[in-house]
Amino acid sequence: MQQSFFFVLFSFGLALGTTTSVSSENVTITGTIYVDNWFQFYFNGELVATDPVTYTPHNAYNFSFQAPKDGLYTFAIYAQDYSDNITGLEYSNQCVGDGGLRAIFSDGTVSNTNWKYKTIFYGPINYPSCFPSPNDDDTRLEASNCKNLASNLAGTSCTSVFYSYDSNWYTSGYNYSNWTSAVSYTVTEVGWGQTPSSSSGYLDPQTVDWGTSVFIWGSSLNFDNRVLFLYSYYHNSSNPTTNSNSNNGIRNEHTFYFVFMIIFYFWFF
Repeated sequence: MQQSFFFVLFSFGLALGTTTSVSSENVTITGTIYVDNWFQFYFNGELVATDPVTYTPHNAYNFSFQAPKDGLYTFAIYAQDYSDNITGLEYSNQCVGDGGLRAIFSDGTVSNTNWKYKTIFYGPINYPSCFPSPNDDDTRLEASNCKNLASNLAGTSCTSVFYSYDSNWYTSGYNYSNWTSAVSYTVTEVGWGQTPSSSSGYLDPQTVDWGTSVFIWGSSLNFDNRVLFLYSYYHNSSNPTTNSNSNNGIRNEHTFYFVFMIIFYFWFF
């Protein structure tokens, strides 16, 4: 029995050690992110990039950072749609805005429904009663239909809600298994907003090759105003085909190995 106990410990240590090893050698990864309206990007718990434009124009932003050649890769994005902190509205409380995120990285990571999200600011929660449309429909959800309206049509009585979240949400190995899978949206549903002019010095998102990435956001483009996104996987440079999505940094194939070794021992010994 004592031998069995130590064999189990050895097998678990072997499996766990294999999955959490980190190479001392680094590689350079490039990334491009577009968020309507603003973002901060973290990699393995370190702040890497901050969108230089808080509102408009709606720009993409590219950057590079160092990553271990082998080890756990954790991508974390704080995404924010511009909105009033009380009403959840924009354009002087005349419009319900919409969000949207798209990202691509040179390691092959792209924005898709493998990412998970947590909404931390939602509103308005009393729409449409606080914010009736002048046409009694949902045209107020489109910015082009709601700017420069009469002041009496502003949604000043709208309210929103903040949700608590862990301060270490962006760190490597953070367990976000209870978060919700990101929702994908089409270019038509999200759009590119007010894209920057060629003389602005900002990157026009429409000129970026977004590859297989898709737009993602929470379940509501209009009311999820601030959203946290996470995606992680174990990067194995010697066998890229084993790279896979993970919620806690432990790869499924190594968990399988551990279980197999236990069954093997008790079956034959």
